[in-house]
Amino acid sequence: LPWAGSRLHRIDDFSGARCDDIASKIAEFTVSSNYRAVFAPSHYLGEGVADEWMRVDKDLTIALRRRLDACGGPDVRIFYPLATSMAVFRNQQQRSGIVASLSQLPIQSLWLRMHPFGSHCGHVNLLQYIQACRDLHSLGLPLVAERCGSIGVPLLAFGAVSGLEA
Repeated sequence: LPWAGSRLHRIDDFSGARCDDIASKIAEFTVSSNYRAVFAPSHYLGEGVADEWMRVDKDLTIALRRRLDACGGPDVRIFYPLATSMAVFRNQQQRSGIVASLSQLPIQSLWLRMHPFGSHCGHVNLLQYIQACRDLHSLGLPLVAERCGSIGVPLLAFGAVSGLEA
């Protein structure tokens, strides 16, 4: 991908101009390929809302919306992948901070990439995931659970998420 680079990203790779350049390349590719939606570029938030990548990801998402609008893609939807640990996800204070940060973004759905979570998880993790989703519903966005295996069916049944990634 033209915006990916040849090495792992570091925080200092995302100065204001660099964020705009990455967003431009993603927007141009998305619009020229006639895609109707795109994932916001985001990173794993090991420290949750306090993670340095949270600020970078917010800046990238805002720049992406601006660039999509500028290059003829105002109707392209942005899906935001939230990747973090179950320890962060089940922490009420962390979720409140994440909700506050995400509420400022021009996104149309939230894709949940929690680790570890999936078919190997028991009822306690399922309950914690459902409780966490309750807070995220305050954003008014569809929630999509990723890589959750057969435990995704109960998530749908209990109304925790709107969809599952297959």
